[in-house]
Amino acid sequence: ELHGAWMAGEARSINLELNKQQHAEEEASAVEKAVSAALEAERQRCATEGAAHDEQRKAAEKAAEAREAALRVEVVAAEERAAALCDAVQAREREVEEMTARLQELILSQKMASEEKLSGTVRKR
Repeated sequence: ELHGAWMAGEARSINLELNKQQHAEEEASAVEKAVSAALEAERQRCATEGAAHDEQRKAAEKAAEAREAALRVEVVAAEERAAALCDAVQAREREVEEMTARLQELILSQKMASEEKLSGTVRKR
């Protein structure tokens, strides 16, 4: 009977130890699941932030390309305006040259007329 009691006590002790071991394994499993969930959440957050960063970078690149294209259009327009101004200046210079030539002709003809008038007056005397 003593042997039976000792065996029952030993069985309870083994059973308690098994229960403790099972409880520790369950806790370890729960901690492992929590760590895995936290790691997965962090991975997803990093992936989301990475994707957002990529989108921001792409948007910034597109905006820079659009600004560059707009500047190219402005440069072409400015070059066209400059060419038009050069053409206008050249046309104005031609007009000034023509007017100068006409003035020189008028001055020459008036000078000749004055000389003829003067020489006619001198002859009369």
